[in-house]
Amino acid sequence: MSSYQHLKPNSPRFSSEVVKSAKDHLKKNPYPDIRNVSCNCDRGVLVLRGNVSSYHHKQVAQEAVFGLDGVTRILNEIEVRGSGDQRSST
Repeated sequence: MSSYQHLKPNSPRFSSEVVKSAKDHLKKNPYPDIRNVSCNCDRGVLVLRGNVSSYHHKQVAQEAVFGLDGVTRILNEIEVRGSGDQRSST
């Protein structure tokens, strides 16, 4: 049981503790672009934002925070901007 489980899910302290835990998990990831993903939490909904180089990294970021105490839902708003995403201007 985490140290913030006694807090109400709609309290700012609860949200900040969930975000801290999520960031800790993301920072431990071996992929540099995943370590730069940002997150917010509101009433147990964790929102991931940022840019990664592949869809695989987007999924890995989501899996890194899956199952965290206090997270009831994950919104993955990470954008994939890899080298293969360059569009021709013709």
